[in-house]
Amino acid sequence: MKQSGQTLIEGIAAVFIILVGIIGALILTLTALSSSTESENQVLAANFAREAMEVIRNKRDSNWLAKLDFDAGLIDYYVITNLTSGSWSIVPVTVDDFDLETCNPTCQLFFNQTTGIYNQESLPGTNQPVNFYRLVQLNNICEYVEKLEIMAPGTACPYYTVKAGIQVVVKVVWPDGNQLRSLILEDRLFNWK
Repeated sequence: MKQSGQTLIEGIAAVFIILVGIIGALILTLTALSSSTESENQVLAANFAREAMEVIRNKRDSNWLAKLDFDAGLIDYYVITNLTSGSWSIVPVTVDDFDLETCNPTCQLFFNQTTGIYNQESLPGTNQPVNFYRLVQLNNICEYVEKLEIMAPGTACPYYTVKAGIQVVVKVVWPDGNQLRSLILEDRLFNWK
């Protein structure tokens, strides 16, 4: 009788140890999947921000080649669209502040399953919405006696200063569970011509 009681206790202990191992493996797997999804979202956000920054740089360079002011056609807030022709368009939007929640759905990104391109233009039937939002903000950089000052959005350089460049801020936001994650990319483009 003592032998069977001891075997029962050993069996229960063995089942408990196996369950702890299985639960630990499941928790480890779920954590790895969650981290993988978070990493994928961060890479996508970084690419969306970098893409917008390159479009603004391209606009500046195109202005120089056309012998225009370096910032011709660039003011305040933008979304970037890639039309079916494959050319990028910089579309001005009105936003009270740099808040993507108030910019919804204008700032939302869409995925075109036919072309495999993300876009900020809703084309019915072809573009599916994704949970990423992107906004580009441009601020004037003014120079006064070798001192640079970044102006608030929508603020022109004072008459006694020279516009030396623009600060480009790209913000990408996406939901992650119960919170919003964001990535901000900033660069300064100067009028070096």
